[in-house]
Amino acid sequence: MCIRDRVSTQSTGKMSETNPTQPAPAKKPPSKKELAKLEKQKKQLEARLKREAEAEKKKKEQAEKFKHLFGFLPLAPQYQERQTNVLVKISSLELSLVGEQVWIQGRIHATRDTGNITFLEIRSRLHSIQAVVAKTPEIPKEMVKFAGSLSKETIVKIQGKVTKPQETIQKVTQHDVEISVEKIFVVSSSLPVLPIQIEDAARPQPIIDKQIREVELIDEQIEIAESELYKLGLAFEEGRELDRQISKLVEKEASNEQDFDSSYLNTEIKEAIAIAKKKIRNLGLSTENGKKINGDLESLAISRSAANKYVVVHQDTRLTNRILDLRVPSNQAIFKIQSAVGALFREYLVSNGFIEIHTPKLISAASEGGAEVFPVTYFDRKAFLAQSPQLYKQMAICSDLERVFEIGPVFRAENSNTHRHLCEFVGLDLEMQIDNHYSEVLELLGGLFVYIFKGLEKTFQAEFQIINNQFPFEPLKYLEPTLVLKFPEAVELVRGSGGTINDFEDLSTTNERLLGKLVREKYNTDFFILDKFPLAARPFYTMPDPDDNRYSNSYDIFIRGEEICSGSQRVHDSNFLAERAKSFNIDIATIKAYLDAFKYGAPPHGGAGIGLERVAMLYLNLNNIRKTSMFPRDPSRLTP
Repeated sequence: MCIRDRVSTQSTGKMSETNPTQPAPAKKPPSKKELAKLEKQKKQLEARLKREAEAEKKKKEQAEKFKHLFGFLPLAPQYQERQTNVLVKISSLELSLVGEQVWIQGRIHATRDTGNITFLEIRSRLHSIQAVVAKTPEIPKEMVKFAGSLSKETIVKIQGKVTKPQETIQKVTQHDVEISVEKIFVVSSSLPVLPIQIEDAARPQPIIDKQIREVELIDEQIEIAESELYKLGLAFEEGRELDRQISKLVEKEASNEQDFDSSYLNTEIKEAIAIAKKKIRNLGLSTENGKKINGDLESLAISRSAANKYVVVHQDTRLTNRILDLRVPSNQAIFKIQSAVGALFREYLVSNGFIEIHTPKLISAASEGGAEVFPVTYFDRKAFLAQSPQLYKQMAICSDLERVFEIGPVFRAENSNTHRHLCEFVGLDLEMQIDNHYSEVLELLGGLFVYIFKGLEKTFQAEFQIINNQFPFEPLKYLEPTLVLKFPEAVELVRGSGGTINDFEDLSTTNERLLGKLVREKYNTDFFILDKFPLAARPFYTMPDPDDNRYSNSYDIFIRGEEICSGSQRVHDSNFLAERAKSFNIDIATIKAYLDAFKYGAPPHGGAGIGLERVAMLYLNLNNIRKTSMFPRDPSRLTP
């Protein structure tokens, strides 16, 4: 670069530098067009704000004008309303009340707005009724609109007249009457979008099962067709190369599974595999056969969409949204029956001289000598959640209480994800002094269950029907007096039907079900007691059979081929009890208080532990214990 150019460049650079003392150039004033646009925007904003203010004012005026007819109740209504607005249960509304003015309260199950009329389906627990909000000289259009705007599951309080509809209303329980609404007030609003719909969760199981089978069949056909496309795609070198890549990805995925921190990588690998497989299938589409298969796939996709008519609410979704799921009529009925089982249990035992006790659930050692316990920190030492009130029931008998029972929580740290196991359930436990022979306990248990079954049959026919509508089941068959089988008889029955069973081992789940089936066929009963279990299969405190010490004075009770109760005569001699505990490798020091209870004279006694949820599940022939546990606790669920 020459000197002249360099000077020129430096000079130019200096000229371009900003002088800090020089004022910034003045902004150009807005043009007339821009000013007009700004003015227009200002007027539009003012007009919108004015409209909104007028709408809000009108809304307040309407709310004030019609507040005696509709609106939102205060969180804490005044005491006078308790005296004037006496609620009538929806279940009691019938033809004899036609013309009567009533107040009802319930949830909005469904709405249908036709302009000048809004139809509401009001549900309260097991019962429902149609309420009609129609525009009349007394009922303003605003009230009809208000009713139609309310979300499902909103709780409303309604005043109206009981009327007879022109036709019976099949979709509600109160078919013959409806409510002509005069006033409607919101007690509590629901969010407009629900995680599950009550009508979906209440749909009959046979309909859902049929749909699932149809969709599964179509999915199998789709899988076969896609497999054929895949094979066609492998005829191309590109397809074979992609298939080799997939094999390597699968190997990588398998190696990553050993490392928990690499789990996120496997998601990426799965996506890569899915993309590669799709590319191979797309290669297959380019062939003549591929085009035909693609046409079949399109038809199958249409068929699948048509088959998927109803929303399937899966068990995990139900349990996650249990508050809504429990509102389903069948669930309301299930828990009424479960409650009754507990009440009838208590009623029968009290009438037979039992007293109710309450035992500790925090204990210093495993209650049954097993390892399936939940440890907890108890100040400066370890404690456990009680597996059973067993030891304390016996201590109560040693205290001369003679006959005791308890209804309370039981905790089992069993990593069992089955249809019948829970980590926490309600135990129905009893213990009684034996006067002459331990068969006294069997007789009492047989009488107890027959009393419960008869009590349910007498009181809950309507609830049975509601449950049957969603989960069909046959009524339980039972005998009076209760059938009692000896364990060797059960072994003979199972073997006679081709089953495999050991003489001195506990029953497997498969053999339990088989035995239940065989007993029903032979004795026409779903309910029976199995007595004289092998001693090796029972806890340390079980009394051996005095006639054959390979067996024990112990028993299980079965409903529909599944165990719901386990019990025995207990060892009541302290020295023999200590021997039995040692044979189970139980540290004697950890059960010292229990053993000491038998050192001062203990009467012969026996008892049983019953699972409330399992009784309800099997009585109603439901397929999963989580249906009879309000908020189930299993290895994978600790909420809600």
